[in-house]
Amino acid sequence: MVAVTYPFNLTQQPAAAVPCGLPTLGLPVSMQIVGSKYSDILVLRAGHAYEAARPFAIPSCEQVQIPSSSRDAVRVGQSAIA
Repeated sequence: MVAVTYPFNLTQQPAAAVPCGLPTLGLPVSMQIVGSKYSDILVLRAGHAYEAARPFAIPSCEQVQIPSSSRDAVRVGQSAIA
């Protein structure tokens, strides 16, 4: 997650990436929360509030179902584009 928050380190803005779920292909999606300078506590509270309201549990490999049309496109370490 450091790669997506790096630009905000340069501008001295606090940022946090919060997991949101697994859409159709089963790839993780996250939400990025960014605050103004010195609002670290506000960013952490917002992330905590979201996680409390929408808990995220990582499913096991058996629980993730890949649509049959996408099976050939998805490979470990490769893009989901066929």
